[in-house]
Amino acid sequence: MAEETIFYVSIIIFRTHGMTDLRYLVSSNGTDMKEKSQRAVNPVDKLKESKPVLRFVMTKVEKTGSSTIRAILARFIINNRLNVLTSCKGYHINWTNKKSWTIGPKKEEKADALVNHAFYNKSILQKLMKPGYKHIALVREPISWFKSAVRFFTNPNPSEFRKQLHYTKPGPLKPEEVATNDSLLFATRPAQGLPNAYFHLGQLQWYGFNYADRNNTAAITSFIASLIKQANVIMLYDQLDASLVLLKRKFNWAYLDIFYKSYGLNLNSKGELSKKSIERILSKEVNLGDKLFYDSMNRTWWNYPELKEQHFWEEVKNFKDLNREVNSYCSRKHELDEGVFVIPASEWHEAFYVPPQLCSYLRLPSINQNMINRINDYADKKCIF
Repeated sequence: MAEETIFYVSIIIFRTHGMTDLRYLVSSNGTDMKEKSQRAVNPVDKLKESKPVLRFVMTKVEKTGSSTIRAILARFIINNRLNVLTSCKGYHINWTNKKSWTIGPKKEEKADALVNHAFYNKSILQKLMKPGYKHIALVREPISWFKSAVRFFTNPNPSEFRKQLHYTKPGPLKPEEVATNDSLLFATRPAQGLPNAYFHLGQLQWYGFNYADRNNTAAITSFIASLIKQANVIMLYDQLDASLVLLKRKFNWAYLDIFYKSYGLNLNSKGELSKKSIERILSKEVNLGDKLFYDSMNRTWWNYPELKEQHFWEEVKNFKDLNREVNSYCSRKHELDEGVFVIPASEWHEAFYVPPQLCSYLRLPSINQNMINRINDYADKKCIF
């Protein structure tokens, strides 16, 4: 009796020059073929000269793209089994309330990483974090930040801001309405562990600036200079993709570590601001401190040596294209359950395939609580809310 030969067919999706086509690999040994093909396209595991950075701090700053970046970093934390300092049953960490945060999954160890809303406090972090962590600092141009903050905080669904001021006008307010009304512009936030004001120095306060010094320009500039020295990687909201490529290079990470799905990026309030209102927002009484902060951080970012290379910006364009393709693939992966999406080698990376686990993250609904609970479940299941 003749020996029967069984052929196994596996679909691999190759990316070629911006297009996607289907190719079929045929083997007389399905298991062997699968193992060999996966070994050939696995992401880069062998780090070249430097080891990847596995200890880092990113204290979330509202309306700077921090939810999108937190999702990227949280995925890295879980994939690499890092010990994380995270909030417990809430969005924010309040350092004066030990019940508001936890460290896990290894309770007896200090944390490798923090990616949460919390006031940046170097002395506290040095007590809770393992030594040698890197600081990732986020910043956004203050007029763009103000428009986004107005949309977020005055949205009726829900809004502590509206309840606090008994404001019943439908829909989010327009930036001009807030900029020209001091009772709105300087409205204070009642909860502990949050900035003192909704629209006033929101960025500097998350970095630990003393609100009592808000009219002291010398104190502001001194604080900014100190913070810039502590920032290992600055990430600009208006240059997110370039900032992620910069992060990848400085931390010696892989492309699979920085693919992302937008969590509400570029959602600003409708309506323009008058020249007078812009001057008001950037005045010493309102947000001059955030403007000085952004100007200094922006200048420092553009002075990074990597950004002087044309090759860097070519890589940024390549990353943007890849990120769109990966998100497109993951959004329809249920149609291609047997497929493996392969990214061929390029001058910026070796060949790799997109694993199902990455798709599961990229397909999560863009709701803050989803990723918070994902990281809290990883650290301590009791902290899910």
